[in-house]
Amino acid sequence: TDMTPSRPSSRVTTTASRAATRSSPITQLFNIQDYHQHVLNEPDQLCIIRFHAPWCQVCRTTNVSWERMASKIVKMKSSKQNIKFLSVSLDAKNEEVAELKDMLQIESVPQGVIHYANEGLFGQKIHLNRKNLGILKKQLESYLTNDMGADMFLYGLKKGM
Repeated sequence: TDMTPSRPSSRVTTTASRAATRSSPITQLFNIQDYHQHVLNEPDQLCIIRFHAPWCQVCRTTNVSWERMASKIVKMKSSKQNIKFLSVSLDAKNEEVAELKDMLQIESVPQGVIHYANEGLFGQKIHLNRKNLGILKKQLESYLTNDMGADMFLYGLKKGM
């Protein structure tokens, strides 16, 4: 009888570890060099960087929405599939992350930074609370499905927030 309870729990752990190893559509940035490599060196990408912190309640409650949105947008079939999702976790002990935060003048979390050099978009900040995440998702979907330029995408974002 003692084998019965152990069987479901072992099944649960395999599912959990499988979920963890699934490749995430979100690139983690750990320092200014990462930022240069993944953002500045790719001017034809619409980069959306989310700054968050383990102690931030809003960050924790929106983590899943952010992951889901990134997965959904990355899977969308579009002629302009050039959207890149990046993430920076602000850990007080990490000086390199702090340098990146200061360079981009991040004053609160969860903070989004949108960068799309080819469209003249540099470091546009948006507060990524639940409401704004929803607006961002809608705007990204219409950006991908309609013939919409990055300027209209940004206008729609600002108007909604």
